[in-house]
Amino acid sequence: MMNVSRRDLFKAGALAGTGALLGGAGPRLLTLAAQRVTQDPGAAAYALAQPENILYGVCLQCNTQCTVKVKSQDGVLVKIDGSAYSPMNMQPHLAYGTPPGAAASVDGSICSKGQA
Repeated sequence: MMNVSRRDLFKAGALAGTGALLGGAGPRLLTLAAQRVTQDPGAAAYALAQPENILYGVCLQCNTQCTVKVKSQDGVLVKIDGSAYSPMNMQPHLAYGTPPGAAASVDGSICSKGQA
């Protein structure tokens, strides 16, 4: 008689389910990984992360006056994030000497009042 606990049965079921799920998607995942490696690493896939689509400003919703990074698309402001250059929005701090092209892909945090 086998001595299988309930926990061992759940572990085996989770392992079998994960294997079945990833087994069908394995070749597709390998193809996507190969495509990502062969793409130009300098190409920005996210259009809002390009430096020409970003404006830096200040949120005046409270007395803290956090710096914000506003992303625009076709002349319309579509997303507000905290500025990566602000020590209040980033931990650890981003160096002030970081060029805007490199800082464009880094988003700082901002409170819900600033998002509103």
